[in-house]
Amino acid sequence: MRFAARHAARLVRDARRLGIGELCEDRVITGLEETGRAAFGTGVEASDGIVRIQASRGADGSVHLTAVPRATGDEPATWRACLAPFPHEGPMPWSGAKVSNHLLFTLAGDHARGRQQDEAILCDRDGYVVEGSRSNLLLVGEDGVPATPDLSRGGVAGVGLAVLRERAPEIRERHLTPGDLRAAHELLAVNAIRGPRPVVALDGQPIGNGRPGPVARRLQALFDAA
Repeated sequence: MRFAARHAARLVRDARRLGIGELCEDRVITGLEETGRAAFGTGVEASDGIVRIQASRGADGSVHLTAVPRATGDEPATWRACLAPFPHEGPMPWSGAKVSNHLLFTLAGDHARGRQQDEAILCDRDGYVVEGSRSNLLLVGEDGVPATPDLSRGGVAGVGLAVLRERAPEIRERHLTPGDLRAAHELLAVNAIRGPRPVVALDGQPIGNGRPGPVARRLQALFDAA
């Protein structure tokens, strides 16, 4: 199972940070693997799929794990994005953690789907880009150096972005604006399932030449080799 250990480590860290309780990484990995085998099979007969695992705290104080499988589903090779019409909340006590059932992301996702877009990009009240409703973002400007919104603004520290930053150490954090996105040569939406997905249009206007660029291809190759 791809990046199982990374997902387990993040869940253990986030559960502790959110006050849910202590988890064992091995237990999380076992839950991921057993659910994946039951839902998608093993060996040559196995199919692709996604297992989402989350931790919660019961009334008695015990920590519960819930794993839910789903099909990977078809998505376009390139994405289109829009700006969400409401602000990101900015840094919060849980910033950086992956929180389930977050109303902000649900509303942003609904906004994107209602406009037949693949992603909605959230900015904070100061007008700086924070993250997408289901991805981290990477921008490639005129200098060719990929940059991601500064995580101090409250974005989720995604596994996919962490993988890329290890393999492409030139990626830097910057305070980015919607104007920076529109002027970008390339814009990428990064998640742990598909890696860096090229975003070729923002609010109906093309990013760069409206096609995937060389940085997207290079980062996708690095991600696939991880």
